[in-house]
Amino acid sequence: MRHTMEQIPKIVSIGAITALCWVSMTLPVQAANTWKWDAGAGTGKWSDSASDQNNWKPNSNPTTISGVTPKVVFNDQFVGSDQFVSIKDSDKTIHKLTLKGQYKYTLDDFTDSTDLIFDSGSVGGKSVLKVAASGAGSSDHEIWIEMTLNNDLEVKQQVNTDLRLRDKINLNSNTITFNNVGTVRTQDDITGTGNMIKNNTGTVKIQGATTFTGDVTVNAGTLRLQDHDSLEEVSNVIVNGGTLLEECSFAINNDAHMTLAGGTYELAYGVDETMNSLTLTDDSTIKLGSGNNTLTYNSGVYTSGLLTIDDWDGLGTGGGNDQIIFNTTLSSDFLANVYWQDLGITGAKQLATGEIVPVPEPATLLAGGLMSALAGADLWRRHRKNKGPAPS
Repeated sequence: MRHTMEQIPKIVSIGAITALCWVSMTLPVQAANTWKWDAGAGTGKWSDSASDQNNWKPNSNPTTISGVTPKVVFNDQFVGSDQFVSIKDSDKTIHKLTLKGQYKYTLDDFTDSTDLIFDSGSVGGKSVLKVAASGAGSSDHEIWIEMTLNNDLEVKQQVNTDLRLRDKINLNSNTITFNNVGTVRTQDDITGTGNMIKNNTGTVKIQGATTFTGDVTVNAGTLRLQDHDSLEEVSNVIVNGGTLLEECSFAINNDAHMTLAGGTYELAYGVDETMNSLTLTDDSTIKLGSGNNTLTYNSGVYTSGLLTIDDWDGLGTGGGNDQIIFNTTLSSDFLANVYWQDLGITGAKQLATGEIVPVPEPATLLAGGLMSALAGADLWRRHRKNKGPAPS
């Protein structure tokens, strides 16, 4: 999504209420030294002129210091309101970008040719986009610039509020790792070839379609799929820990392979999904929404662990509100290691349709319980009739 200088959002805060408006405005003049080259020492500062304070101009500022691609720090210690920084020209290459402060920041571009490129430079190692807490108030940040990775990128959201990545992200054969405590939203397409990793306790919301090919790994926290094409072309989805929460039907590539290795795969209410295969390698959970969920795999492979099915609302004869279906025959080891949380039953059987249901079936359990109760009542009646002692 592109916008001109006249369309740059202005934030107005009244008490606890924040309103977002589109207004015509002149970019504010930043205080001296708001942008600076860090280079490990924090001594390479931007020019104090008004033009340089709002614009990144490689022609008038160094792209390297002593041959090293420097860090860039945006710090609000000199300012007293929400800040908008306009990036002009194209291809701004950095290694580390830190957004810090108690105010809301928007890094914005208003030309279609502008990219924020994360590169290792001559120092090597992955790039880092970091949001750090500072003082009271809002620490929300937004980036309205296309991002291209020439190196692996770690996104470190260290405060319990939002970082919104509003524009496209090209993985460009690299890995993006969300190592966040707060919330990160990706709101446009993620493209290219590469991998996505979710670490730490925070939440990442995939709110736009993606076309990148590669693997998605959830190690901790929550990865929420909020678009029907959230993981449209991925090859593998690995849930080692935390939660993969799917909130829209068919958000994952039908050809993707899923590995459950210690985490939770959760479906919201009324979500259907189809994938190529499911491999169980450690104790894991499939948590269904409050009804009307259908989860279909072409095949299933058991390595180790217990697969817990939580919130299942199906029928022992199949075809209920919730269905988990495998289109090929599961091994006896796989079926023996399915635990139905709400029923307290371990073990599954596979119907002719491929659907798995609890063993024994709930209907069988009910019938068995009724028969036992009737038999007990009859035995008591006969003992009473014969005036014998009640059975112990």
